[in-house]
Amino acid sequence: MSEDVKPYDINGVAAHPQVLAIEATLATVEADARTLAITNQAQAEVATRMLATIKTELDGVETQRQFFVRPLNEQVARINALFKRLAEPLTKARLALNDRLGMWLRAQRAEEERKVAEARRLAQEASAMAARAATEAQRTQAAEAAKVAIRAAEEVHVGPVHTEGARATTRQVWTFDLVDQAEVPRQYLSVDSQAVMAAIRNGIRTIPGLRIYDKQVVVVSRL
Repeated sequence: MSEDVKPYDINGVAAHPQVLAIEATLATVEADARTLAITNQAQAEVATRMLATIKTELDGVETQRQFFVRPLNEQVARINALFKRLAEPLTKARLALNDRLGMWLRAQRAEEERKVAEARRLAQEASAMAARAATEAQRTQAAEAAKVAIRAAEEVHVGPVHTEGARATTRQVWTFDLVDQAEVPRQYLSVDSQAVMAAIRNGIRTIPGLRIYDKQVVVVSRL
């Protein structure tokens, strides 16, 4: 195919004479294949030749497709590799910094929650002391102590870090680690079809839970 057509110019590719010729040929072969009836030996021979022709035409289509996409894929691969190399150090730095910030935030939250629990405990103790106080002055003093402890609990900050143009916080998310695959319910597992077919090609004929069988398929070879 002429190299004057740029791979990324889809209109130019579609209008190229060779592509137009391929398109016309494929349409003709497709129409013949779709309408061919097979009721006797002669028609079976025609179908066999037609299948060989179809395979040849499809191979040609694939060759032309590769002609156009290979340079594009190679260029995309080079561009991806370039920007991956540029981003990789900063990506690693981000992950490490994110981990350190997460550790700090979790430690802060744990400390703040500890302070809240302590303030509430003191408030409960002060309220209990007020209830047990023998004199009005003692009850008043204990009640005031309870109010102070309650305000302290309310004022403890448990929240995100705010700064100019950014905000950091933690949140609970559910995830999992595989502990024992044998105990995982079947609905969460999938059959590795590629591994199964590789085993069959290597002669395996019995796999628990699978029915392995042979079937006839049409194979057309060009002579």
